[in-house]
Amino acid sequence: MIIKLDQRLYEFLKSRLLLEKSNLVIYLPNSFEFSFEICDNIAIEIRDWASEKLQIEGYDKDYNLTENGKLFEQLEDIFYS
Repeated sequence: MIIKLDQRLYEFLKSRLLLEKSNLVIYLPNSFEFSFEICDNIAIEIRDWASEKLQIEGYDKDYNLTENGKLFEQLEDIFYS
């Protein structure tokens, strides 16, 4: 699967994975690349993680998307296979 990320989303993903899912960060390029290839199984793991994070911290008290929520939502869509 080919993944296309902008730099902001790449940096967000990499920093969050380093903190929470370091076993998945090894599948990302070492430096920002507009697009890269990733196997479907890893894409599904990242998508599931982003979906869980969206539910946990993606909304404010009024159920509006937070800034991180918007990023998790984008990641969920991008890594959908």
